[in-house]
Amino acid sequence: MKTGQRLIASLAVASTIAYAGGVAPMSVVEVVPIVEENFFVYGSGGASAADVKDSISEGVILMPKVLGEDGTIGEVGVGYRYTENIFVTGFIHAAYLDDVDILNFNASINYRFSDLFIMPYVGLVAGYSTLEWQEVPVDTTGKQVETKLDADHATFGLQAGAEFEMTDQFTLFGKYQIMTHDHLMEIFTTSDIEHANVQSLQGGIRYEF
Repeated sequence: MKTGQRLIASLAVASTIAYAGGVAPMSVVEVVPIVEENFFVYGSGGASAADVKDSISEGVILMPKVLGEDGTIGEVGVGYRYTENIFVTGFIHAAYLDDVDILNFNASINYRFSDLFIMPYVGLVAGYSTLEWQEVPVDTTGKQVETKLDADHATFGLQAGAEFEMTDQFTLFGKYQIMTHDHLMEIFTTSDIEHANVQSLQGGIRYEF
C-alpha cells in the first residue's frame, strides 16, 4: 500500500516537471485516491491465570484440581480500523482451566501509537461471560447438590499490547489482557467458589482486507 502511494506520487511529480519544461507529457497521469484496508480478522492464543477464591465449610470435600488457576486461552475476532490510531474489535475468547471453561463474548475500543516501528496499543473491553463446570467440584456422596454447574455475568477488562506490520495485510501482535468476573458457585448453601478474574498473555496474527 505504501509502495503504491510512493509510485503514484513519483509519476505525478515527473509529469508536472515535464510539462513545466515545455515537453509535452506522453500521457496524462490520473491520481486516484488510495483505498486503505479498514476491516480485519484475527486469531490468538496463549496462557491464562484465574483468580479463584473459596470459602469451604468443614466437612465439604473438594474434588482434585477444582481450585486450579492456570490454563490456556484462545481468541478469534473481527475488527475495523477508523484511523491509523483507533480501532475496534468484536471477539470471542475461551479460557480453559482444569475443571472450568469460561467463554466470553466481548467488544473493545483501542488506541494504537502508529508512528512507531513496533506499535503499542491500549484498550477497554466489555462484554458477556459464561462459566461452566465440567463436573461437580465436591464429593456429593449422601448429599443433595443445591447448585447449578454454570453461571453468566457481564464482564469488563483492560488490554495492552504491541503490533508489528509484516506486510500491508498481515500484522503480528502480542497482548496482555485482564477480564473481571463474578462467577460464584454456592455449594450446599454453606460454601462457595468464585472465579473473580482471568488474566492472559497472548500472541496472534491479524489479516486486513
